Amino acid sequence: MTIEVEKGVPIPESKQGMPTYPWKEMEVGDSIFVPWAKSVSSFSAHWYAQKSTGKKFIKRAVDGGVRVWRIK
Repeated sequence: MTIEVEKGVPIPESKQGMPTYPWKEMEVGDSIFVPWAKSVSSFSAHWYAQKSTGKKFIKRAVDGGVRVWRIK
């Protein structure tokens, strides 16, 4: 069985939708709560935010999800 490369197939819209995180608006000491994150290790959006904004964030598991604080 051979899998063929196809060109020009459009990517369908996401049915789930990506959340918009307020990384750029956050000041030191601000936090956000992420209820859909099942564990601290499953939530990595803050890592990408650190790379793109130069700001520092820390995350902790809390009752019902994950909370992320801006620390620098």
